[in-house]
Amino acid sequence: MTNYVGIDPGAKGAIVVIGEDGSISIMDMPALEELMKKTTGLKGGKGDAYKVAIEQVHPLPGQSCIASFTYGENFLLAKLIGLCYNIHPVMVSPMRWKKYYGLKKEPNETKTEYKRKSVDKARELFPQAAEALKYSKDGRAEALLIANWLKETDEA
Repeated sequence: MTNYVGIDPGAKGAIVVIGEDGSISIMDMPALEELMKKTTGLKGGKGDAYKVAIEQVHPLPGQSCIASFTYGENFLLAKLIGLCYNIHPVMVSPMRWKKYYGLKKEPNETKTEYKRKSVDKARELFPQAAEALKYSKDGRAEALLIANWLKETDEA
């Protein structure tokens, strides 16, 4: 069975696993120690495979040093854990996976309105996870869409 993992490494990011059976597991991006505890000894069923896509992030103009450092730290952590399990993740730019879903930022649209589009799209595609997909937790929706993008395009 193949499991598809999407990772949004932002401070409000998340890790989502979509099972081949359609099951969804959502975990907010935790601190390093917590993530290592949760993944140490992680084993799937016999024959289980994991394909991972990580949103490729970089600092943006006007972003604080702390925010940039958090992005970088979480991004590196996600890559490191994948490599520990001999999984070579696909790096996907936000522009690429968002284009796949038609999530385009309109000229007069605020950042909040733009982020809400991801939540709305994830709720539309995964109504069973709608309760976990709150506007204040847009990283969950984005990680879910990244995992689904990987599943549908199978670029791993």
